[in-house]
Amino acid sequence: MAYTARELADAFIKAGELADALDAINKHMATSPEDAEMRRLRVQVYLRVGEPEHLKAALTDLAQVEMSSADYYTQSVIYEWLGQLNAAHDAAVNAHAQDPQLKSRSLERLLYMKRKTGRLDEALTMALENDWVQWAADAAADLNDDAKAIEYYDRALERVEKLFDMTSDNIAANIRARVLVKRGAAYQRQGQHTEAEADYSTALEAIPDDWGIMFNRGLVLAHLGRVDEAKTLVKQAVDAAPESQRSMLLSELATDETYADLRP
Repeated sequence: MAYTARELADAFIKAGELADALDAINKHMATSPEDAEMRRLRVQVYLRVGEPEHLKAALTDLAQVEMSSADYYTQSVIYEWLGQLNAAHDAAVNAHAQDPQLKSRSLERLLYMKRKTGRLDEALTMALENDWVQWAADAAADLNDDAKAIEYYDRALERVEKLFDMTSDNIAANIRARVLVKRGAAYQRQGQHTEAEADYSTALEAIPDDWGIMFNRGLVLAHLGRVDEAKTLVKQAVDAAPESQRSMLLSELATDETYADLRP
């Protein structure tokens, strides 16, 4: 039984034999260069290989197909991986414009690229226009408007808590915890340490082994005068953190004399 080029390529991809998959696709494309779907499959294999020359070859392939929203999305990812962030942003704009149903995937990509390229006001406006309050909160935090960020995080938390049962849905509980951490960080930057401590404490109930939350809760506890608790948490956080991150945590302790008693 003879296999088609697509069947061979799919089998090689499934087995992780990417070089053989590319060989099968290349042989097919040599005789059928108009086959857009096989060209798109080759793009996906190039992405899995991930080397710069393969990523550039993927861009060349994409330039030879009639671009869909999904193609522009892929193009955006490739440009980002190559460090061409403005091109990645422009491709995300096209992905969103080509998406007739304004699906969340293309909008999320565009908001991400706007933040990554420093188009923060645009990201905030677009997030609010689409009622994506958590993204709006993140953009406000990027703009150093923590008061607005807290307001939007409040709204995001209200939605999560309204839509999901926090006692039985672990995924929802983790989402809520991550929003609490972000709101806690905004409170912390505002000097609202009581509110920050409450958010970090609640987040740790859902993610008890997160050394970053432990550390930040320890810092705000120090500001609240609860030094013994702060020392215990900070030590736990430093011990649990990857070795590559410990120096960053220790350097943070040197930034404020409030943390003097927390230093090793």
